[in-house]
Amino acid sequence: DDTLVGRMTFFHDYYTPILLSSGSTQREIDVSYTYFVNNQKLFSPKEQMEILGWREEKKEEALFEIENIIRQHRAFIFPDVVEVLRSLRSRGHTLILLTYGQQDFQKQKIIASGTAHLFDEIIITHEDKVEIIRRDHEGEPIVFVDDKTDFIIRLAEQFPEVQTFHMCRKGTPVPVCEKGKCPAEHEIESLEELLRFIP
Repeated sequence: DDTLVGRMTFFHDYYTPILLSSGSTQREIDVSYTYFVNNQKLFSPKEQMEILGWREEKKEEALFEIENIIRQHRAFIFPDVVEVLRSLRSRGHTLILLTYGQQDFQKQKIIASGTAHLFDEIIITHEDKVEIIRRDHEGEPIVFVDDKTDFIIRLAEQFPEVQTFHMCRKGTPVPVCEKGKCPAEHEIESLEELLRFIP
């Protein structure tokens, strides 16, 4: 989220209207979402619908509608994503999508977005990304792009040889680092900028 797909676009333009049209109020939606934030739980639409007290049949209909919307309206995918991924593949790079989140929801977004085939490997995890790199890819030349500075800080501390990029796209809730205080080697506002650094 906020690197390949616009999280706020998805929630505001596609997901929240489904909840509202199904009878939930904005306040109920906001309160139910705080459950995930306050308990540091991975977000799941199905679990949010359960918190909202929806019947099983209603949940399944809404989840089906969400998947159809993702497939039909891919406006939440940033416009440079497909072109840049194809360019990197054509240059011989191995592309790994390492995403932190709830398994079913992340998988649904990835498959429906139509970008899964552009990656050599897709890892959906609730573990620390740094630990996965240590376990599965230590010693390999790595370029790491993320919008979360906490992952970048730990990665830079433990694997200083890894080339790091902090993604802070305009229009997303990801803040630009203060000048001189970015933990990544580079701060970029688009994937397209990445091509200037990677041959």
